[in-house]
Amino acid sequence: MRPVMFKFNSDRQNKYRIMTVIHQDGRDKYVTKEALTDEANVHIQEIYNNYDLLRSIYPGIYICSADYKEGILYSEFIEGNEFSKKYNEAISHNSKEEFILALQEQKRLILSCDSDNFCGF
Repeated sequence: MRPVMFKFNSDRQNKYRIMTVIHQDGRDKYVTKEALTDEANVHIQEIYNNYDLLRSIYPGIYICSADYKEGILYSEFIEGNEFSKKYNEAISHNSKEEFILALQEQKRLILSCDSDNFCGF
């Protein structure tokens, strides 16, 4: 496995300072998240704990698998198209219709919550 992307959140509060790495082996990719400070270990554990919570709140949306070993969070990598990119593309195309479609898609995801859209994190 070789790392193909690193992201360091070293400019955030100590409890949120983590390193995210995307690793690739042939076509397969996975993500690791590791604390950069002792305080951030709690944050990594909370991310892991929230996977089950998200699965219960959003039963109709695929939430990737995760594992937590020796202070490192491992999860599968999912190729996606971030909403910020969709909004930026709509703006660059000067397309109100594209922008509204992205808003409607994001609204659908938010409202698909199974717990009246109240999350405990």
